[in-house]
Amino acid sequence: MAKNVGYKYIPIPENSQKKVLTRPIVCLGDSLTEGYVSSMVGIVDREHSYPAFLQEKVNVQVVNSGISGNTTKETLDRIEKDVLAYNPDMVIVFLGTNDFFLRDLPLEETQENLQKILDKINDGDRLIFLVKFYSNQILERFMSWKEWSVRRWQSTINKYDSMFEELAHKNNAVLISGVWEGIDIEADMPDSVHPDTHGYWLIEENIFLAVKSYISEENLIE
Repeated sequence: MAKNVGYKYIPIPENSQKKVLTRPIVCLGDSLTEGYVSSMVGIVDREHSYPAFLQEKVNVQVVNSGISGNTTKETLDRIEKDVLAYNPDMVIVFLGTNDFFLRDLPLEETQENLQKILDKINDGDRLIFLVKFYSNQILERFMSWKEWSVRRWQSTINKYDSMFEELAHKNNAVLISGVWEGIDIEADMPDSVHPDTHGYWLIEENIFLAVKSYISEENLIE
């Protein structure tokens, strides 16, 4: 059964035994993982990305496998090299932004690619976290840019919400729906799309709330 981590509610793991991590955590994604705009507009700064901030909280290696501009299809093509080569205990999948905002790809194509990605990384034991790339507020801004009707906007949100819930349920992944919680679009997103250093730190904090409830205390840094 899928586990949905929203803005405030963090569930207790279904299995009473929290996982002891002995191998890396891989953060798989696009520019929002790589750290684009974190310190300056137009520049990638991995040292201020959310995986870098997560590394400060855990005592296993955190691998930043984000590449700016990647779609789900482009990410699928590099799974062997950028994920499986590390034999991780945990993978955080944060994708879909470029499919939706940059390429305007059909939802069905995004879902198919995400399922293929999950098929490749799910070995039956690996912890998998699936992150929604949007919030209602972000989609509201996109709607104004595209001059969408409220009806089309709400329909789109419903379809993407259903997609992520279905993927999480089917693949026994932890769905993180509140990754943008606390981020001020005006203050923390200098190019209106990517966070600054403070925004990436908040993304990490929201992801960490989910992660820490599934891993052993010995993997956490006080």
